[in-house]
Amino acid sequence: MRRFLDRYQRNYGARFAPDAPSPAPPWPQREVPPTAADQIQPAYRNASQIRPEFSPGRVPAKPPAASR
Repeated sequence: MRRFLDRYQRNYGARFAPDAPSPAPPWPQREVPPTAADQIQPAYRNASQIRPEFSPGRVPAKPPAASR
């Protein structure tokens, strides 16, 4: 068994590249100011409201029971 393992390491051991470092993010994160209300189309002005289940300070509702 050791003979086969040695042969495998000899044939394939050096083919694998070392682990590459994790890539840096392409752009730095930055704060973007909100768009002024007069620059938003009228149909979309009130579309970005926080849903009630994600509003701050709200106690999360009990999840529904799983059914089979």
